Amino acid sequence: MITPELKDKILQAFIECNSITFGFDGRVLSRDLNIPFDVLDAIVGNFERLNLVVATRLLGGGFRITLNAEAFDVFNRGGFVAQEYLLQKEVEKLLLEIERLRPTLGDKAERIISIANNIAGIAGTFVGAAVIGSKSQ
Repeated sequence: MITPELKDKILQAFIECNSITFGFDGRVLSRDLNIPFDVLDAIVGNFERLNLVVATRLLGGGFRITLNAEAFDVFNRGGFVAQEYLLQKEVEKLLLEIERLRPTLGDKAERIISIANNIAGIAGTFVGAAVIGSKSQ
């Protein structure tokens, strides 16, 4: 399973190469991290979409990575774990604010809560579970 913690481990490994451009054997790294190669490849693809890296896949499972400045920004701000934590806190804050406004919003409150829960669901199962739990209280 791809988790924020796993993505942070891989990002940290890239940053610790002490070079903007480097190559590595993906099969060795996936074995060292005890993950399937396709999971590593999926995470590298995610890093590409987030503009953290430019990746070239080589024959035999190798990668050539060029780190973009955004990779250092994400790493220096606590990585993916910190992003998930901040997202969770923002959704919790939104729900508390909606609950506070519920008496004055009337029927609109249920619609807003539904929208907030949809946002939380998109954000991830963990955040969604926290939102659903707070809605039923």
